[in-house]
Amino acid sequence: MKIGIFIDTVVFGGAESLVLSLAHGLAQERGISIELFCFENKALLERATDLNVVKLDHLNRLYKSNLTLPRFASEFAKLLKEREISLLHSHLFPSIIANALTTRLAKIPHLGTLHDTYMLDAHPVRPWLLKLTQLTGTRLVTVSHAMASHYRAKTPLQNLRLDTVWNGIPSTPPPSEGERVEARSRHGITANEFVVVFSGRLVKGKRVDRLLTALSLLDLPVKLLIAGTGPEENALREQSKALGISDRVIFAGFSSDISQILACGDCFALPSESEGLSLSIMEALRAGLPVFATSVGGNPELVIPEQTGELCEDPTEFAAAIKMLHANPDMKKRLSTNAQHRFESEFSQKKMIHRYLELYRHLLPVMALKGDRS
Repeated sequence: MKIGIFIDTVVFGGAESLVLSLAHGLAQERGISIELFCFENKALLERATDLNVVKLDHLNRLYKSNLTLPRFASEFAKLLKEREISLLHSHLFPSIIANALTTRLAKIPHLGTLHDTYMLDAHPVRPWLLKLTQLTGTRLVTVSHAMASHYRAKTPLQNLRLDTVWNGIPSTPPPSEGERVEARSRHGITANEFVVVFSGRLVKGKRVDRLLTALSLLDLPVKLLIAGTGPEENALREQSKALGISDRVIFAGFSSDISQILACGDCFALPSESEGLSLSIMEALRAGLPVFATSVGGNPELVIPEQTGELCEDPTEFAAAIKMLHANPDMKKRLSTNAQHRFESEFSQKKMIHRYLELYRHLLPVMALKGDRS
């Protein structure tokens, strides 16, 4: 069985990372081969050197215009037939809309994974387009139950059939004590200091300002390690100075090795205004960090209060949660163990692959699938 995976972006973020995790995981499955279809995306291509990648730059112009989208669908359908693709799995709203027609022309099943809600909310016609894709045979997936509820709240999507498949990332062991000490030393953090970690783009929607305010409320030797860059960085630096906590805030910049950043932490905090299913939280759970996060998007599906962390709504609640963890080493150990267990049981790459394979089985002829995996 040959699965085609399509993503149209030219940047690299959460959706692209999860696409690679899916492609790499599926490629390890017996009887399945993967072809990754994309346009020029340097960061994606650099991470996909071991995959069979088909660049579609010659079709990019047709894809970018609504007027020529039918021609793109026709040309791409021919390519899918030539390459004997059994099923196409599209990611993100534009890809799903375009390839609903492509797969009808190619006469193959189509699965579409929606990774966000803002694309749907950006234009009133988009819910109707999504409804049309399902009427033409596309099977739609969201990455969180909260996202599915958001979609179904839109007219005309009240009765939209949506499957939910939580994202998953590869399993790695939590950092050893030696790795933790070494990681901390790189950022001037001593072995005994208590560190809260944030990783992500420094944009307004991430509300890192809430964490700075929370830190200012704590009369404790707690540091905040911020990993990431973005347009809000200067404002956050100024805020930390104004609050008198600049000596307790470390701006680490962008890191390509998130495990090294997380190895510095005692807990992880994400005060965002909105989220889909946070890759950052999954990475923190994998590293065994208790997580404090706002109750938005899929966060409550990742963070179980009193088991893997807490859901916090404002700086005062973040400060209280951090203070509680700081004062209770046994609680920290329990939450850490629970975080690792929750990751492995629900958000590992292996778990995600299993769930998508079940959907593929429903979409493809049963006998053909059995033959491929024999």
